[in-house]
Amino acid sequence: MKTFKIIGIILLIFIGLPLLISLFLPSKVHVERSRVIEAPVDVIFNQVNNLKKWRNWSPWLSIDPNMKIKYNGPQSGEGASYSWTSDHKQVGNGRLSILKSVPHDTIIIEMDFMENGKSKGSYFFQEQDNGVKVTWTMDSDMGLNPIGRWFGLFMDKMVGPDFENGLANLEKVAKLESKAGTLSQPLKIESISVASTPVLTIRRKSTPAEISRTLGQSYIEILTFIRMNNLKQTGPPFAIYHTYSDLEVDMEPGIPVEKLPVQTAGNIKASKMDKGKAVVADFYGPSEQTGKAHQEIEKWIKANNKKVMGSPWEVYVTDPGVEPDTSKWLTKIYYPIF
Repeated sequence: MKTFKIIGIILLIFIGLPLLISLFLPSKVHVERSRVIEAPVDVIFNQVNNLKKWRNWSPWLSIDPNMKIKYNGPQSGEGASYSWTSDHKQVGNGRLSILKSVPHDTIIIEMDFMENGKSKGSYFFQEQDNGVKVTWTMDSDMGLNPIGRWFGLFMDKMVGPDFENGLANLEKVAKLESKAGTLSQPLKIESISVASTPVLTIRRKSTPAEISRTLGQSYIEILTFIRMNNLKQTGPPFAIYHTYSDLEVDMEPGIPVEKLPVQTAGNIKASKMDKGKAVVADFYGPSEQTGKAHQEIEKWIKANNKKVMGSPWEVYVTDPGVEPDTSKWLTKIYYPIF
């Protein structure tokens, strides 16, 4: 009997004491991170205010590629919302809504995690001499739930890194968009004939912010295959851009080879790029700034009564590992025409 009494006291201490302590823990949780971004405030604000652009930078929307998203109301601003469903344990189901939107100043959102409660999020945009200070906050009320109050003690360490990653992604996207409309020097555009070339490619989808990472990963896979099969690379890496939007890029990174292998492996495809006529332009500068060059080429094609007969591609002539000056990076941009 005495043993049972001792066990009961121990259980009371281990169970009751944390419950008692939880009464004195804060019920409100606040997480906050900031980053100064060198881009126009309207570009940054629009990336957050337009919910369909969240795929470009949100740290959570990339966790589950099979997550289903349904947009409701307007595309941006107050009243815009989306709901999501996912079988991934880190994602679950929920709904996000924009409650308040003050242009270039403040955006307030509400996140409804269903059975896991709700929280409020805020984005503040403050223009400074060296850029725009973007502050991302989240506030939750754990109420009297003892487990929730204990959980709240670790919220900053758990969610804070996601905020930091999200703001870093937002900076990449904002810089990409703000620089896409500039050209450092006049563009020389001409019509040429291209030869049929054996190539190894991998077709993948990406967001604009993840293009560089996707290209790098693809080239490593292809180069590894080339070495393992004793093939010979005959030119610089390239990428075919089948479709391009603010939300998704359907791309096909590749490397030209002397001859095609008997068989391939994994995602690698062996084929020949068709010979024919094309418009080509030499662009010097960071690869993320080629947007304006593409616009100029499309204008040239229209002005010269030509028609595009396939997907454009970019050839990355300069190796960034050899030439650190991005203004000297050469990208040859091709559009097949007839």
